Amino acid sequence: MLISNNHKFIFFKPLKVAGSSVEYSLFQSCDEMSLCTGYEEGFGVQGYAELNNKFMENGEEKSRFHTHTWPGLFFERILDKRKWSDYTKITIVRNPWDNVVSWYWWMMRLTRDNYPLMIGKRDSRPEAQEKFEKFLDICGDLDPIQQAPTTSQNVLDYICVNEKFVDERVDEYIRFESLNEDFNKLCFNLNLGNIPLARFKTRERKIGHHYSYYYTDLTRAKVADKFPHILYKFNYSFL
Repeated sequence: MLISNNHKFIFFKPLKVAGSSVEYSLFQSCDEMSLCTGYEEGFGVQGYAELNNKFMENGEEKSRFHTHTWPGLFFERILDKRKWSDYTKITIVRNPWDNVVSWYWWMMRLTRDNYPLMIGKRDSRPEAQEKFEKFLDICGDLDPIQQAPTTSQNVLDYICVNEKFVDERVDEYIRFESLNEDFNKLCFNLNLGNIPLARFKTRERKIGHHYSYYYTDLTRAKVADKFPHILYKFNYSFL
């Protein structure tokens, strides 16, 4: 998440929508009084520093906001909601079926050498579909965005938090499918000038199949069931 003090905008970053690329690029225009949750470098992925997001409480360092804070959670946590009324609220949307496949590859990067569900280059489509279906049903201890105690959660239930970024308070939506064009329009509307769009986390999907390659009728329906607002508002369809 990014709050620009000098340009008066808030960028809410969903999962696996090129959010880090957009956040980092917008961050270049921000002053030292702005807030950025940043991204920690690791697993061969480039990171960037956070700014003004840490504070001390009872001798313990804490974060003001999680990097994937959605609008509702932000306004739930702040005290003076009127302060942000004239800030432009921005986020990104992506076709959910493509979004979940991107999430799959992102998770696989952690155990690429020995993970039993990893898609290999020799997998047939039925084999790839079977592995993807099993992945969707995996439960694990995932990073709690609301700073609640860590709980075991289905991976599909976790990424469908992106539904919460579709919010009536959002002023500008960038579509992943027209990322460059929409980003340039946003920069123009915010009077930011010509900012190059960075490229973060672009090498995780090692096999270039279309997202539909991984889906059966069952998994296609599972994803549709988890993303009703995005599908309806942005008229996304399978293929």
